Amino acid sequence: TKTVHSLVALAFHGPRPEGLDIAHGNCIKTDNRPSNLRYASRADNILDSLMIGTRFGGAGAAAYPWRVLHVGESFN
Repeated sequence: TKTVHSLVALAFHGPRPEGLDIAHGNCIKTDNRPSNLRYASRADNILDSLMIGTRFGGAGAAAYPWRVLHVGESFN
């Protein structure tokens, strides 16, 4: 099984170097345009999400196509 972002990165950026992640520049995990993908260290990938504010449900968490549910909420 392959993910869409891994296939797009392979096709447009070549094989993934060992030890690197595929990073989404804008932290939108469904945005798999070649221009949004790059190979990056795990630390750089996490730093991206901290800078944009998507890590830990920060202000930029709206960049994700889903939302955090709180206890008692449903998917409606």
